[in-house]
Amino acid sequence: MRLVLGVMLLGLAGLPSCITASLWADGEPVLVQTSERTDLTMGEMLASGDVATAGLWVRATAASAAAQWRLRPLTGSEEVAALLADAHLFGGVVATIEAQRVYVDDELVSDTAQLVLDGSFRAGALGGVTEIAALTPAAKQVLDRSRGNVYVQTSEPSLYLPFVFRECIERLAHIDLACVVNRPAGSAQILSWVFVGQDGVPRYEEGVVVDAALTGSEGASLTLAESLHHLAGLDLLVRVTDGRGGSEVLRLRPDRVWQFAGTEVPAEVVGGRFVHRSTWHLEPFKATSDDAPTATARWPATLAVRETHSQRMPPWHGKLTSRLLLTPPALLLDAVLTMPWLALSAWLGGDDDDDDDEPTADPARRR
Repeated sequence: MRLVLGVMLLGLAGLPSCITASLWADGEPVLVQTSERTDLTMGEMLASGDVATAGLWVRATAASAAAQWRLRPLTGSEEVAALLADAHLFGGVVATIEAQRVYVDDELVSDTAQLVLDGSFRAGALGGVTEIAALTPAAKQVLDRSRGNVYVQTSEPSLYLPFVFRECIERLAHIDLACVVNRPAGSAQILSWVFVGQDGVPRYEEGVVVDAALTGSEGASLTLAESLHHLAGLDLLVRVTDGRGGSEVLRLRPDRVWQFAGTEVPAEVVGGRFVHRSTWHLEPFKATSDDAPTATARWPATLAVRETHSQRMPPWHGKLTSRLLLTPPALLLDAVLTMPWLALSAWLGGDDDDDDDEPTADPARRR
């Protein structure tokens, strides 16, 4: 008898302890969006002080309007500060800010914004063609050795090229130098290069003593401003193909090579146009007499703020009607299947307990 009942219970073992309870069981709260709004502001972006630390401000175009939003640095602010600080590097910059502020249960959980700078580099900002006759014999000797985009590996390369300058050469490999000489894309292939001082003498080559503070990996700890400062003290001579089977030498500014390589150049656009993207925190700003920014520079800007509000709802949110309709069948199944199964399980368990509790005969009485 128990064997038959055991087989029956095995077939019902997959049933939940209570179908109705499972139907209304609690789970993870459901996040439901309650409202969404996008505000578009045509105005200007202001800089006041150090952009990398203080951030930027956005306000409406009207001259009397106070700053309405503040951008606080998150990622890429140092590059933005360097770009905006070099007025001779580019022109016609327009800023576009796309922000998203997310509220959950009326609590702000995200306030990120992407800042897109769209502009064009000025002609000659990176450098230009230089006469071979103007080069020193030592510089010519280095340029005559083809080594392409990658620094020549020596037994101890860190003795010759510091980290900052090695990074600059790696960035150089991502620039199409044809834009410097106004030729078709890909027509200025890098053949060789060398850093030279104002005296035209090569720097950071074999046998040349370098600044110990920049050797090895020490330069990796420099800030971007410090790196650009070291790069600005030298020129970068680059020998490239001239598109006619020969070669020519470009004299470039290493600091601007670094900055140019950190931007995007749209493939469909020729010339000196660039796009730079960075991420910031966006927060409302109410100017007071103490913290109102004094603009040192300004640029046209468009700000789009997308604001969404959501609420945490019970797990059954949006399913109440279906659950109410399923409750009667669930109760019926519980009455027909689940409850008998639970009763049989209890009965079988009780018989086992009774068997276990049956007293044993006293050995003394058996005698």
